[in-house]
Amino acid sequence: TPSQAKMFGDFTGGRQQLRQTVAEDLLFVVNRFAEDKAVVNRTSYQAMVRVLQEQCEVSEEKVEVKAKTGCHVMQNPSDPDAGYDGHKGPGHQAQIAETCSASNAVQLITGVEVEPADAQDRDALVPMLDPSARERVHGPSLWQRRQCSGCR
Repeated sequence: TPSQAKMFGDFTGGRQQLRQTVAEDLLFVVNRFAEDKAVVNRTSYQAMVRVLQEQCEVSEEKVEVKAKTGCHVMQNPSDPDAGYDGHKGPGHQAQIAETCSASNAVQLITGVEVEPADAQDRDALVPMLDPSARERVHGPSLWQRRQCSGCR
């Protein structure tokens, strides 16, 4: 694709070969800075280590890209909590609970849970019904609202 050509310059191999080359470069960088405390504490370095662990098999100084990684791997270093769903793609999803009674003139949203895209919908009901879940604040906290009101 055009974006690959721009990102990786003169690379002319196939996609799998490109992934292998990137994995080898990633292993080199991770190993190069593994003993540098100023580097290993950075989130960018930790993201590289995570990608290497989740998406590659490393043995001694050799690295091989895993054929299958599953849906619980880092999708984007700037959003490390995002998941991947085969239908929705990478990112997040929201579970929304609302009142639903024909006798109510107005239906209200009673809860919102944001979760990785790979979370199963079938697992969403019980947390919404959990009494402790009702105690959680959904949306800006009182402190955040006070902070914002001074900015107007």
